[in-house]
Amino acid sequence: IVTLLIAFYFIDTIEESFIGKTKINAQSLTELSALSISNEHAMYNKEFLDSLVDSLVKKESIIYAVVVDSSDERILAHGDHKNDGKLFEDANMNKVSTEDPLPVNSISDKKQEKNFVLSVPIIIDGTIYGAVWVGFSLKKDYREIAVLKNQIILFVFIAAILGVFFSISLARIFSRTIWVLAEQAKKIGMGDFDQKVVYHSKDALGRLSASFNKMAEELKLNINRLEENEEKYHALFEASNDAVLMMDEEKFLECNDYTCEMFGCTREDIVGQAPLKFSPPAQPDGSLSEESAAEKISAAFNGENQRFYWRHIRLDGSAFDAEVTLNPTHIANKAVLQAIVRDISERKRAE
Repeated sequence: IVTLLIAFYFIDTIEESFIGKTKINAQSLTELSALSISNEHAMYNKEFLDSLVDSLVKKESIIYAVVVDSSDERILAHGDHKNDGKLFEDANMNKVSTEDPLPVNSISDKKQEKNFVLSVPIIIDGTIYGAVWVGFSLKKDYREIAVLKNQIILFVFIAAILGVFFSISLARIFSRTIWVLAEQAKKIGMGDFDQKVVYHSKDALGRLSASFNKMAEELKLNINRLEENEEKYHALFEASNDAVLMMDEEKFLECNDYTCEMFGCTREDIVGQAPLKFSPPAQPDGSLSEESAAEKISAAFNGENQRFYWRHIRLDGSAFDAEVTLNPTHIANKAVLQAIVRDISERKRAE
């Protein structure tokens, strides 16, 4: 791919260089021709003008050459002498600006070729007496560019074929051992942590094999620890006499069984719901539940443990007072809150 990109870059560069050089040479030639006529003797010397345009049209890159009198736009000399004396407009040639020569298309041998026309004024003693018009063809340049392109493309094609063949050969030599390691590592990834990668060598693949074996042992130990911790956490989570919920900034993520008993609903009624679903519009102290809840949740996510009294509503519409604790924690690298809700209705009645 890199070889191809470099080749295309060089092809574009070569084409720009060829065409640019040709246009510069064409400009210089046109200006030199106009300069050679920049005196009155040469300007109105028919024999000299004819020899000038004849010498120009003999060049392969020049389509036509014309010397025009600016006073009446008549052709003083033309490479095709049957146009001599005609008005320049009648010669069926396009006028193109000298400062920015534009390409015009012509059809030749069923192939589109690019041509361009240059015009340089003939100035004698500060006065414009006429102009030299020269039409140039880029046919020769494009032929040479095409030859170079074909050579570059052939070279790139051969280089690519050899490169692919060489790469495949090297890949087969070096990948046999890697494929074996990959298959054994795949079994480790599927949970077979007793699988050992066997490769007796002190090279890079040998070190890689040893790393795989060590990784498998550490994964087995870590997974065992995680399973034990998960069992302990689940036991504590479910055995709590308080409602324990996990939540993010918007909704409840999980809850224990006692939560369902406290709120008189199922787990499906709680998980995925916003906390305000189980709160009245306002709290006993007169604060709006939505504003107060947002403030306390935001403070908890900022690392401040929150403990406060809160009035909740069950799904059946009955209300109860609770003491709520919000503790920030992380689950799978995601910041969450652990909410512990304790029903204090009996205590409130006693008070």
